[in-house]
Amino acid sequence: MSFTIRHWNRQTMPTKHVLVCEDNLGHQQAIAQHLASLWPSEGNVQVSYVPGALMGATILWAVEVDLILLDHDMPHGSGSDFLTWLGTHFSKLGRPVPDIITFSGIPENNTHMKSLHPQAHLYSKSDVLLGKADALMNQILGM
Repeated sequence: MSFTIRHWNRQTMPTKHVLVCEDNLGHQQAIAQHLASLWPSEGNVQVSYVPGALMGATILWAVEVDLILLDHDMPHGSGSDFLTWLGTHFSKLGRPVPDIITFSGIPENNTHMKSLHPQAHLYSKSDVLLGKADALMNQILGM
């Protein structure tokens, strides 16, 4: 299946893609507000929100993603499930593995995800929401 990429009625075509894996609607809203304050609403960065690893893997399978904010405790596949899938199946796509920022409110979950994917950047949900990962996210995205 192919789709035409169109640029109608949009000032800037997005060139970067952030995937937020978070099942809690309140936390989705909070991170959406934070990211909207960080990047222009129709700028170079587009953001996808999914409530679990299964949906996150589906997005990664379909399109390129530059950065993933990864929660752990989600009903449709945990952050650990996602990282296990990433380590065993993603290489078949022949694309670089996106940068990952841990995004759990429970420190032990973040540490566990970091142990599964040592290249992950270790942050808590509150760190990200307070802007402590902003410089890193901008660096990863080349902003």
